Amino acid sequence: MTGLKFPVLIISAIAFMFSACSPVNEIEEPVESRNLLDVRLLEDQVYSSENAVILIVLQYSRDLIPIIPDFKAELEPVRIISIEDKGTRSKGFILRQIEIKLDNLVPGEYLLSPISVTLIKNGDVIQELESGFIPLKVNSQLIGDGEYIDQFQEMKKPAALLVLLTAVFVIIAGAGIIFLIIRMKIKTIVSAGDKDFSELLKEAESIGSDRKYYMRLSAIVREFLDCTIFPGVQSRTTEEFIQIARNTDLINDQVKHALFDFLQNCDRISFGKYDQSCDRNRDALFCSDFMAYVRKQIRTEVPE
Repeated sequence: MTGLKFPVLIISAIAFMFSACSPVNEIEEPVESRNLLDVRLLEDQVYSSENAVILIVLQYSRDLIPIIPDFKAELEPVRIISIEDKGTRSKGFILRQIEIKLDNLVPGEYLLSPISVTLIKNGDVIQELESGFIPLKVNSQLIGDGEYIDQFQEMKKPAALLVLLTAVFVIIAGAGIIFLIIRMKIKTIVSAGDKDFSELLKEAESIGSDRKYYMRLSAIVREFLDCTIFPGVQSRTTEEFIQIARNTDLINDQVKHALFDFLQNCDRISFGKYDQSCDRNRDALFCSDFMAYVRKQIRTEVPE
């Protein structure tokens, strides 16, 4: 154990030197009387011409040393413009606020990787703090005459009410047509058997890496859903799919929640920073049972 502790002590010393470089002042009360890590965006929606800012609030006992991660590596491929680290002390705790300014991003929805901080003392790991995934939405925006403008502003001015009513009508009509087409033809889609999903599940068993296996398992289930009751699901994130699927009446609530848990578990195993425990046989069996359930449910509900 002594041989293993020596390099950890060196890392602790380096981390301590890094912590000492941050400005630390005395303040009043701590946020809470415990070690904590809070990671959030100052604004969860920004325009493409703006810089998103991640605020990291880290509080830890004075007798502990934090191992601060390499944020540039953690947040790849998103680029970082600047990092500002401020610290304060209060009643046995050190409170640090780290602001990370991101480079401009193209419009779209992002899911930034979790950030983790390890707390050590005398070379021993005392606690590991980890945030969740960080969702960020970047909206499109044009620039004119040095001022930011809504790119659809000019379209909204003439006959705004008429445009709004027309848009609502088109959306409702389109949704109704799509719903009827799916309900009438879904039986044919399912029974056509263009792909043997059970065979795809068997082929996935040969994948050695748990991360790659659960990525494949999730992809198979998404492809099955895309071909049956949720067209377009492959282009959506898990959280987006869950929001849409909550209101479906094609599968009952118990099966729905089991599906949501399965997809979220696949994401944790596939993209989590640390290895997660898993049960391949159980999850593969769930996939088979779920697909059989959906086929039976659809054939029962779709009119002849």
